[in-house]
Amino acid sequence: ESLDHLFSECPYTARIWNHFISLCGFRRSCPGWGEESAWCIQRLKGNSFKIWITKLTLAAVVYHCLIERNNQLFNNSFRNFENMVLVIGVDIDGKCRGLSHVVDNQTNRDLFSKWNLPLSLLSLDGSMPLGC
Repeated sequence: ESLDHLFSECPYTARIWNHFISLCGFRRSCPGWGEESAWCIQRLKGNSFKIWITKLTLAAVVYHCLIERNNQLFNNSFRNFENMVLVIGVDIDGKCRGLSHVVDNQTNRDLFSKWNLPLSLLSLDGSMPLGC
């Protein structure tokens, strides 16, 4: 299996990635791993919360999809789309809830709403440990 198959040609993983990238505020159709990774490298620069959560999401999706692939091959176990979304979402949610002082602006409020994060994590104080 190639990276293109695992992350774009496979409808299962492409659906998972499309679900999560939309939560990050992007609309994309996964054209292939090479193009998608080039887009991420070019587009995901900076330290805004949107960029941070998108990078986190990319890492979580890749990690969990590789784990799922190995479980299917070696353990004959399979998680459906809904279960994968839940597992990945819990990981991302846990990391986000550890943040403090996320800048309170409309973009971040929209992202918090999409991810169902508590608005209490937002701060008018622009200082943030992660620069988010």
